[in-house]
Amino acid sequence: MRRSALAALVAAILLLGLATPAFAAGPSREPFPAATVQLAAGAVCAFPTTLEPVSNEYVIAFADRFIVTGRLTVTVTNDLTGESIAANISGPGVFVPHDDGSLSVDGGGSWLIWTYVTDPIGPRLWLTNGRMHLEIAADGSTTAFTLRGTHTDLCALLG
Repeated sequence: MRRSALAALVAAILLLGLATPAFAAGPSREPFPAATVQLAAGAVCAFPTTLEPVSNEYVIAFADRFIVTGRLTVTVTNDLTGESIAANISGPGVFVPHDDGSLSVDGGGSWLIWTYVTDPIGPRLWLTNGRMHLEIAADGSTTAFTLRGTHTDLCALLG
């Protein structure tokens, strides 16, 4: 039953692409869906966490990939203490779906990356800046993550 919020986001991107008229007419541009994410205590950080996005981003859908760009900010809150941090996480990023249901994500700039305790790479909640690459399995688990840049560990900062 566990699906990462990133996998849900990817599903929304793919649905936008599937709802797009024939790609022969060129790429489509649609608003990027953003929703509040609640992370249970122990799933990512030791405490329950809320991710509250404000999006002015959009998805450009091509036949073989999706580009997400625009402005996206997020407030990350430790739900036990109420302590929070706001950040610009506008990316941009390129999402490439594969035939087996997996997904590759390449991004630059600022991102919020969260992975779960059940993911092969373990849990983290990081604000990143630089070039990053994610591999996401068909089940929504993050199987690989690389970063050429800097990160801030939000579990440590807000804990």
